[in-house]
Amino acid sequence: MRIISPYSDYYDCIQAYGQDQKFMYIRKPQLFLLDNNPFSEARLYHYHRDIEHHEYFVGFCGKIYPLTVVSYKPWGDPDIKSVCYTVEDVDTFINEHYDKKTIKRYYDKKGWGWFRQGCVQQFFKDGEALQDRHEKMFIDSGNPLFVLDTWRNADHKFRLNYNTCLKKYKFFRIFPTALAYQEISMYLGGVLGTANPTIPEISNEDKISSKGFDKYSFRKDKSK
Repeated sequence: MRIISPYSDYYDCIQAYGQDQKFMYIRKPQLFLLDNNPFSEARLYHYHRDIEHHEYFVGFCGKIYPLTVVSYKPWGDPDIKSVCYTVEDVDTFINEHYDKKTIKRYYDKKGWGWFRQGCVQQFFKDGEALQDRHEKMFIDSGNPLFVLDTWRNADHKFRLNYNTCLKKYKFFRIFPTALAYQEISMYLGGVLGTANPTIPEISNEDKISSKGFDKYSFRKDKSK
């Protein structure tokens, strides 16, 4: 598969090992602004911003993968962020960067309104239930991947980015380099059927003409 794109992503390097020049993925970024979040069933409910976090949904080859980016803001230093695809990822980050009071509150099963482990577990559980329920978003668009940002923009719209870069979301932790390239190739060629350009039918007359012959080339000369 040959990738044509204005940017490079983590799986592009596989092309160096050989590619079918006729089998193409035109990876052109497209942004859509939505009034509603199509994955609203999976949300992190809380009211106090004790722990900074930002949720996204990666759509990849027919399936949906929820993630949250958890942040820690040390005084006077740049923010520390972690892309988390599991509750264990979040647990590790909280344990490493937050104070004892915040950690205790995070694990508190009876706490209300705070960013808690139970909320995170429910988010990923609900996100897993969505995994196979939105293939229409891929088929209708003809694209194998997208990322939805669950934060509304200034116009109160949700940003749905098709064919966006997955490297910054560390998606290689879900699909390693070679596997991601293979999955996209198979999904484009199999499910979407959009990677191979249509080959027009060529008539026998055109085939003969292209070889330098004409309509008399294969007729027997009656004078002989």
